[in-house]
Amino acid sequence: MRYTRVLVPLDGSDRALEALGPARRLARLHRAELGVVTVAAADAASDAAAAIVDAGRRAAGDLEVHGVMLSAIDVASELARLDRDHPEILLCLTTRARRPLGRALFGSIAREVVRRSDQAIALVGPRCDLTNTRDVRRLLVCLDGTPQGEVILPWAKRWSTTTGLPLILIRVVYPLIDPAARIPPTETQLDELGYVRRVALELERDCYRVDDVTVQHPSAPEAITDLAADIPDVLLAVSTANAGLLSEALEGSTFARVIRTSSVPVIVARQA
Repeated sequence: MRYTRVLVPLDGSDRALEALGPARRLARLHRAELGVVTVAAADAASDAAAAIVDAGRRAAGDLEVHGVMLSAIDVASELARLDRDHPEILLCLTTRARRPLGRALFGSIAREVVRRSDQAIALVGPRCDLTNTRDVRRLLVCLDGTPQGEVILPWAKRWSTTTGLPLILIRVVYPLIDPAARIPPTETQLDELGYVRRVALELERDCYRVDDVTVQHPSAPEAITDLAADIPDVLLAVSTANAGLLSEALEGSTFARVIRTSSVPVIVARQA
């Protein structure tokens, strides 16, 4: 199924408006409409909600933007419901992604929408390059060698099928081999290094355009975001575990650290 609308949730803050630029790129990629959505606690707040939607339209400049106003007390729950009930909609929202000084690492709304939705969501972190308006040409898919990490693969295939994007698979492993030691790698090490190539071959058999890279690096988030910054016109795609009520698990994950430092938007899929 192709996305027909990319929606940016707005709350009246300038930070939320920053998702409009990346969302415009995503809408162009999917040949979808661009829209904004705000959630008001009651009908009495309809005037304020309308003002937020109008601000989103003005921020979008000359692009026609569809506005949606919803009424609910729990904003994150309502956005997640919208996302679940309308798989043709892609939500694109900003995150604060503060360093962990409590429980608000990447913003409570973004965290809860990710936790409650079973759809892929686009997140715009605080270091995302908002000046980039070029067309998206590649999808960088992050894997970690586990079935949980492979949750992102069906979404990556869907995006590749509907948009024609080629896929780049990346796995970061802690340095396994010291070239200076001149010691042949063990079978376990070879298996670690060959994992992404095996996944790529399976995708190639299904006629997807795929490249793969395994990086030996002590910090997976740093290696991922560095590579994304070096590849022109790329999006990142990652999966995150279902933390249930333990949202701290989301906040301490590689996923959250990638969000915090990525210069490109990140597509997130949650493990059910």
